[in-house]
Amino acid sequence: MKRFTAFLLCLLLCLPWGARAEERLFTDMDPSSYLYEAAAVLHNLGLMQGYDDHTFRPDDPITRAEIAAITVRCMGMEQAAKASAQWNTGFSDVPVTHWANGYIAVAKSVGVVDGNGDGTFAPDGDVLYEQSVKMLVCALGYGEDIKKVPDAYPNLYLEQAERINMTIRAKGKIGETASRGTVAMLVYNTVFAKIPQT
Repeated sequence: MKRFTAFLLCLLLCLPWGARAEERLFTDMDPSSYLYEAAAVLHNLGLMQGYDDHTFRPDDPITRAEIAAITVRCMGMEQAAKASAQWNTGFSDVPVTHWANGYIAVAKSVGVVDGNGDGTFAPDGDVLYEQSVKMLVCALGYGEDIKKVPDAYPNLYLEQAERINMTIRAKGKIGETASRGTVAMLVYNTVFAKIPQT
């Protein structure tokens, strides 16, 4: 995943690290917390945004379409997603008119998402913690080897995520809906995670 590495290094070099205290981005989080730092970094990188009222709403759920879009942005494939906006994703419940159609098409094409096994993706459904982890692990390039193991999902993806410190301070459990705060921590950790050697 040399593309992933180069893209993130470029983003990090461009990041304005010296923000002043009065430039508080989100009013609903403690600016001294790890979560605020994660959300602020992701905001500055253009990977995950807050709301117009200057809140981040860390306890709100996040949809499967939203995490697919965030993951594609992490991979530096935003332009590819825009160019793919009219593609047929192959999922019966993702019309070309859906705002995330291009992101989902790209995520599927690079093996980040597989859908529900019945031809659907449920783009507007809440994403589960383990589903978020799986997408991000695949985005880093670990998915191909894990997929070769029978019944790998979700445990092997979670184990790999723990090995590369993706799950640090991410408060999530198998079977539970992932919150925006949990996903922010997972994505923030992914930005600094170890990339497999190719």
